[in-house]
Amino acid sequence: MKKEEKNIISEELAIQELTAFYNHHSLIEKEENEVKDELNIALIALQSGLLKFNSDYEPIYTLKIPLLNDNKDVTMSEVSFKTRIFPKDHIALSKGLNVQKDSMEYMQKCIAHLANLATPAYLNKFGKFDYTVIQQISTVFM
Repeated sequence: MKKEEKNIISEELAIQELTAFYNHHSLIEKEENEVKDELNIALIALQSGLLKFNSDYEPIYTLKIPLLNDNKDVTMSEVSFKTRIFPKDHIALSKGLNVQKDSMEYMQKCIAHLANLATPAYLNKFGKFDYTVIQQISTVFM
């Protein structure tokens, strides 16, 4: 049985905030219903208080399931995002890859970079919900 989670923010307010975040960072603005469909799991995270935006609409995500080391100590509980991949970073991220053939690997490197992770291997450590929120938020900056 799943534990019912309590929403801190109403769906209406969360959709407005998520749309403002999206349109602040995107080159092409979208309507609320489009953002709601595209970032549906991020919307849940925002409603539950796990996802927050600062005054510059930079996202900070508190992991639903923090990462632990072998001693069960928390090694990561929060993810803050870069809001852009600069051209020189694209070059570094794609180094050694055939981007057309290795597009999934390149995408994982970009997500890890935007989430300030030391390596894309960290993405494998996140639970499904946490990974999906990180992935959806990262797409706004690509």
